[in-house]
Order: sequence, then C-alpha cells, then structure tokens
Amino acid sequence: MKTRFYSSTFSLGLSFLLLTGKAFAQLNTIPSEFTGSAIETFEELSRANVSALQNVEVPIFSGLATISGPNEYIWLNGTQLAYPGTFGLGYYNARAHDGNQGYGTSLAYGTSRITFATPINEFGGYWGCASTTTPMVFAFYDGNGAAIGSKSVVYSAPNNDGTLEWFGWQSSVPIGRVEYSGTWVVNDSLRLQVVPEPDCTVLLSTGLALLVLIPHRRRVEPDGSAKGSQPIGSETNRTSGEVGCRR
Repeated sequence: MKTRFYSSTFSLGLSFLLLTGKAFAQLNTIPSEFTGSAIETFEELSRANVSALQNVEVPIFSGLATISGPNEYIWLNGTQLAYPGTFGLGYYNARAHDGNQGYGTSLAYGTSRITFATPINEFGGYWGCASTTTPMVFAFYDGNGAAIGSKSVVYSAPNNDGTLEWFGWQSSVPIGRVEYSGTWVVNDSLRLQVVPEPDCTVLLSTGLALLVLIPHRRRVEPDGSAKGSQPIGSETNRTSGEVGCRR
C-alpha cells in the first residue's frame, strides 16, 4: 500500500496565501508628499485640447498613465471666477500647487479615472473640491481590475483661498487604476512610484521558500516502514497504478 502524506493544513494555507498576495493587501495613507518615479504638473498640456472634453483619456506622467473624466478641464490660476480658466472651489478659486495649471472636472458630482501603464505602489497629489463636507472617494484597483480598497478624504479648504491639499496612499498590492469621485474635484502635482522589479536574489529566495512548503510524499511499505520522501509530482518510483490519495 502506498500513501501520500502532507506536512500540515497550515503549510498548505500559508503556501496559498504567499502565492496570492492579495490576502495581505493593505492600503495606507502617506502623510506628506514624496518625490516618486514621476510628477505630473499639467503645465505642458494645452487647455484648448483638453477643456470641455468628455471622458477622453489624456496622457500624463510622460505616458506612464492616462487621466479621464466628465467635462475635463485644464484650468489656469486667476484672481477672480470670471477669469478664463479659473476653477471655483466654493467661494474661492482653485490655486495650482506648482506652476500655473491644474486638472479638474466641471461637474456637481462625478467620477474620474487614472489608469497606469505600469504597476505602481504609491500615488498621491494635491487635491481640492467645492465642498468641505462631502468627501472625495478614492477607489484603487489592481492590474486585473480587482478592487484593492478605497479611501475617503474631506477637503479642509486650507487658507480659504483655493489652496490644494495633499492626499497620498501606498498599497501592498500593485495599483493598476485609481478612480476618484467628488464635487468639482481638481488636482495638481500628482506623483507616483513605479513598482521596482525584483532582483535575482529575491526571486531565488522566494523560489526556495516555496519549495520548502511543497508537500512531500512518503512511501509506506506493507510492514509499516517508510522509504524516504519525494516532492509531489516527482517521477521517481512512480508506477502506472499509483494514485495520489489514501487507499
């Protein structure tokens, strides 16, 4: 009689969790700005080519991502609401964080999307909206479209003059897309951190760790003695009539 033994249910469960890292997904707040791999200031985008567009994907971060939303605008700093391109945040005009331009969607409440061409693990920027009570909601998705989690923030209107406020996040699962919703949301000085590619040492260590967790098969002789062990799937000592379960 030949029997296959497994180290333990715990080892199998741990192996599964390691192979599906989403089980450990965490979404944490980044309290202050970071430099990251790239920064988008919107200074090089033309207002004439973006303003009043409907959900058109506009390339940002030098092609590392696109941004789209209802009634998109590239707005300019101004001293009064009537100034061409100025974006109003309640009683105040939005102020670009760096340079003279920013991005916004002219809608009482709408959802915009940022899609990344390569996985990232950190994302943030300077944000504002026309309400200090209705939150802006940020939903994060991985490269396959599966939800990672969401965060809600409330714009505090710092200085009461349209100054934008920093909000940023870090994810343990690579981010493929961010969707944000709110009332006349604007942003500027967005930044991201591209997920670094693992080096050979990390890959080798991970492979060895997984090998340790692979269940082993032990051949039991009729007298009850065990004749060594071998990983599941090994062809050594396998016969055509052998099956992988207890008989």
